[in-house]
Amino acid sequence: MRKKTFREKTRLAFTEVRMVVSTALGLFAGRKVWMPDEAAPETEWVDECPKRNLALARSSYDERLKSESAGIEAVRRRAEFALTAIIAAIGLSTAAFERLWAVATSSTSLLVIWLVGVLIVVMAVLVFAGVAVSNKVLGAVQVESFVHLRDPRREELRQYVMAVHTTSRTRRAMVTVFRDGFLIALVGLTLLAIAHTVSWAVPLDDAPTPVDVNIISPSPAP
Repeated sequence: MRKKTFREKTRLAFTEVRMVVSTALGLFAGRKVWMPDEAAPETEWVDECPKRNLALARSSYDERLKSESAGIEAVRRRAEFALTAIIAAIGLSTAAFERLWAVATSSTSLLVIWLVGVLIVVMAVLVFAGVAVSNKVLGAVQVESFVHLRDPRREELRQYVMAVHTTSRTRRAMVTVFRDGFLIALVGLTLLAIAHTVSWAVPLDDAPTPVDVNIISPSPAP
């Protein structure tokens, strides 16, 4: 197996970053998730396929299309669950912020770590939300394009091949973005955990400040 060069690794990393950013921006109306170009599958074999095997091939690609669509739905559900869990983690972090703020008065490093962690977690929230609700390119069989043909089976099979390819491409992109979003969330939550752990490990000076109280005795009545 040929090892990937540094240039290829850089190109793949840039591609993933672009997919992650476009997924987060896909939350805004009118924006679609960007996916890298991929060569279309060969369909010449459809014309050479014997007629007696067309129904079998069509059934096979129909099952694959359903499987790919189910895979997209599964990734979407995982993204919704991860989104809910991260929002809950942000809520817990916010509830414990008072302790961190008390420690941060003497050292701002913990506050900086917490802020960086929050920004990273917010990015993960946008990514997971984009995976869950952004517009996705799915393959579909356009019946109206071949229903007028005398024998539409070959054109139907050809469209099934293209639909499977398109839907599979979208599913693989969603899996990649979900994985990157999970890594982003892991980094952000780790920073939050470090900040809160250190804040609770640092003792606070809870001793009350002494208060001088002057008690004035009432003068005796004449």
